[in-house]
Amino acid sequence: MSRIASLFLLLFVIGCASTKPAGPSPSLAWDFQVKRLGEFPKGKVYLKVNGQNHLVVSDATTNYQQLKPAEYADYHIPADALLASYSWHAGFGDIMYVLRKGNTLQVYRQEMDEAEDSEYPLKRVAVIPF
Repeated sequence: MSRIASLFLLLFVIGCASTKPAGPSPSLAWDFQVKRLGEFPKGKVYLKVNGQNHLVVSDATTNYQQLKPAEYADYHIPADALLASYSWHAGFGDIMYVLRKGNTLQVYRQEMDEAEDSEYPLKRVAVIPF
C-alpha cells in the first residue's frame, strides 16, 4: 500500500473513531431549589437543558454551589464534565457532574458523609436526551 493510501486510511479510521458528539452543545445550568426549613436545607435540584428543567435530585438536604472547571480536579471530577456542583451541610454532602455521551447528558452523583471512612459509590442519577 502506498504512503498516501496508508495516510488516508489512517485518517479515515481516526475520523470514524472520534468521540466528538454530533450537533451543537446544549445550554446547561443548575437550578438549585433548596430552602432552609428549620435547621436544615431541603429541596430539589434540576438540570436546566436548553431552558427546560429536568429533576436530578428529589431529596436535596444540603446547600449547593456550582464549581468552576479549574476546581474539577480538586473534587475528582472528569476534565470533560460540562457542569459540576458541590454541596455540604452538617457533615454530609455530595458532588454532581454532567457528561455528554452522544446526544444524551448523563448526570452523576457521589454522596459523602464525614462519619464514614469509605467513599460512597458514584451513581448515574439521570440520562437526559436532547
